[in-house]
Amino acid sequence: MQQHLPGWPERVKLMQENWIGKSEGVRFAFPHEIRGADGALIGDGRLYVFTTRADTIMGVTFCAVAPEHPLALHAAASNPAVTAFLEECKAGGTTEAELATQDKKGVPTGLMVEHPLTHEKIPVWVGNYVLMSYGDGAVMGVPGHDERDFAFAKKYGIDILQVVHVDGEPHFSYDHWQEWYADKTRGVTVNSDLYSGLTYTQAVDAVAKALSAKGLGEKKTTGACATGASAASATGARRSRSSTAMTVVRCPYPRRICRSCCRKT
Repeated sequence: MQQHLPGWPERVKLMQENWIGKSEGVRFAFPHEIRGADGALIGDGRLYVFTTRADTIMGVTFCAVAPEHPLALHAAASNPAVTAFLEECKAGGTTEAELATQDKKGVPTGLMVEHPLTHEKIPVWVGNYVLMSYGDGAVMGVPGHDERDFAFAKKYGIDILQVVHVDGEPHFSYDHWQEWYADKTRGVTVNSDLYSGLTYTQAVDAVAKALSAKGLGEKKTTGACATGASAASATGARRSRSSTAMTVVRCPYPRRICRSCCRKT
């Protein structure tokens, strides 16, 4: 492809080469009753996240928000530990390139949101790896099937739940990460109540339908790019946890103008 883009910088050519089209996921909300100083529900009482792994929603054991997220700022107003952590995050840098070289750290806010399907209380953490510029500035934590979440949970003693099983693989161990934990091509949901025994696609469809019926979520398609941190920063893109897609604000330039119809392609 790059040979067809004469005159464009090499960085742009590489970004265009790595453009891989669309990524489908689910954007949904964790309801809550957290009110700000003015007495109003923060975020209208909903903490939104986006994920391509809605099949693992029954394995959520925590949510993480960016240091700049309204819930993080709210918690900092009455929690010195959160205040100190936010200051640490500012000092350490907030760009994706800077975060890539830092240890993944977090602090509990003491706040709780509600799981949209089980209604269980889910603790909210502030994570230095969550970017406010990505989606809604929050992610769901599924330690059993995301390597970064697994390491984060082990570090801070957060529960780990297995909700996907792959036949022929070793026994699920809570002590160390195994690559098959994140396998969505061969996995079947387990320990997921009504959503057990489903393939990845079946589970995502069922979960999206249930969330939609509750008015809490829907399927969403975003642009996806296969590049790393440098290209992401260059295009206004941000990558969240490995189980979600990298959201790209726009397709990497260049775009061409078709002379016959005056349309941008």
